[in-house]
Amino acid sequence: MARKHRLVKGLAILTLTATAMSGIAVSALYGAIDGIDKKDITNQLGDNRPDAWASEEGAPINIVMMGSDTRDGQGSGFGKNIGGQRSDTTIFVHISGDRTWATAVSIPRDTTTDMPDCINEDGSVNKGWTDKFNVTMSRAGPACVVKTLEEITNIRVDHYVVVNFKGFQNVVDAVGGVEVCLTDSVNDIKSHLKLPAGLSTLDGKTALAFVRARKTLGDGSDISRIRRQQDFLASLARKTTSAGVLLNPKKVLDLINAIAGSLTTDPELGSVDGIKTIAMNLQDLRPSNIRFITAPNAPDPDNTANVKLTSEAEELWAALRADKQWPTPPDNGPDGKPLTVAPEDIKIAVLNGTTTAGLAGAKADLFSALGYTIAKTDNTTDFFGKETSVWVTKARENEARTVAAALGLKKINIFKKQNPDDPSLVVVVGSKFTDPRELKIKVKASSSLYGPKDGRAADETDCSPA
Repeated sequence: MARKHRLVKGLAILTLTATAMSGIAVSALYGAIDGIDKKDITNQLGDNRPDAWASEEGAPINIVMMGSDTRDGQGSGFGKNIGGQRSDTTIFVHISGDRTWATAVSIPRDTTTDMPDCINEDGSVNKGWTDKFNVTMSRAGPACVVKTLEEITNIRVDHYVVVNFKGFQNVVDAVGGVEVCLTDSVNDIKSHLKLPAGLSTLDGKTALAFVRARKTLGDGSDISRIRRQQDFLASLARKTTSAGVLLNPKKVLDLINAIAGSLTTDPELGSVDGIKTIAMNLQDLRPSNIRFITAPNAPDPDNTANVKLTSEAEELWAALRADKQWPTPPDNGPDGKPLTVAPEDIKIAVLNGTTTAGLAGAKADLFSALGYTIAKTDNTTDFFGKETSVWVTKARENEARTVAAALGLKKINIFKKQNPDDPSLVVVVGSKFTDPRELKIKVKASSSLYGPKDGRAADETDCSPA
């Protein structure tokens, strides 16, 4: 019988530790963190590694998250103990140098991989060969996974985390369950997963079945399962960054206790100072700026059971090496949130606040070239003033965010009344007017069995295909 596929999502752990420090005394943390299994894999990685960033200040952080399928020491209820451990789920997490965004890249377990030589814990060499990516952990433990990813990405890994089944269950239970959505009902005999269509809140045991199930859900592929896992993680990220969790010291400590006994990390990360550093660095990270991506792939022509990473994967790794988001994120409005209304859906009046004749018409032409509809051009009035500005009624404030961003303005003026002939969005062209620029607008992620090609932000909700 084929081995059931396994998942324990390390990114959930990162989300928790990164947001769960406020209100908890350091002394209370030591006992919990002592339970983390710490393993230094530096000697196993050797000296032939990608370069580290030149300075610690402002440097990105790269963490490899691995889900272990080991049953050792976890008690019953996790299936047959097949010995050793594998990592059918591996996520490469890049945290930006300015700590404002993070990209989590899932590596398909069935990726055809030219694996490097790996060094075992006893110092012996495990010669590499070509195989599925998920074989790496069984070769020489977490060090081999890290080594292989560094070969693939040419990005230096700063930390690693391995999480087991029990830890995953405990985290879900500690946050009071996680909400998921399914397009259809599920009654899976193999995983004992029985859920209705629509929204459900899963406890730890059910959540583990949800993220582990493969062949009886979706199209049975690992890629469609990754999409379901990412939907779950997005929901977990929203739950753990919510005020109800973060402002409750008991819940925070419960989370840390739930995590600690189920982790294996490098010694630096698995310390109070290490966790505090990560937490402080990521305290302002929003779900909208955490993006889940599946490493771009295509069927392997030499082995239809596998996939191969594509040239787009190289674009992704190159962007992360340069500490840039991939794909390019949407622009933000004055409030710091992504723009959601495109110029093609916006009608404006352009008013001249200067003494230069015809300036409103000339600037209106620039807006028109970018897709905006021009309702009229005219001179400004005393009400709107002469300075460059954007005026709008409350009902169309979201449209005004796009216009203000195009002009580099930080403020939107709200008014209640207007002339019947005027649209409710007015642009005043003042003496310090900056020509409007082209923007990238956030569009709703298209849903498919495998998820959107460009990934999904943690604040984007969707139903997983059952």
